Amino acid sequence: MQFYDLRNPSRPRNIGYFIPPQAGGLDDYLSYPRDTDNVFIEWDRKLMWVGTGTGIYLVTSPALGQPVLDRMPVKQWALPGLNAGHA
Repeated sequence: MQFYDLRNPSRPRNIGYFIPPQAGGLDDYLSYPRDTDNVFIEWDRKLMWVGTGTGIYLVTSPALGQPVLDRMPVKQWALPGLNAGHA
């Protein structure tokens, strides 16, 4: 997984990367799982969960800024009536 600074879209900068630990042996190159199945990003807490063939990893970086840990009210729900009856 690589992190890019896109403040200037015409000149993206690579500002970090994450390489999960690799299993396998040097004698059999096919024994190394090199897949990243998914990435889930918690934008407000500045956390990235990376699912790979060797496990699930929690990744963060100072480049993401300070996390928002205070409770925040919900301004809009994705589905109409999803929060009906709750404040």
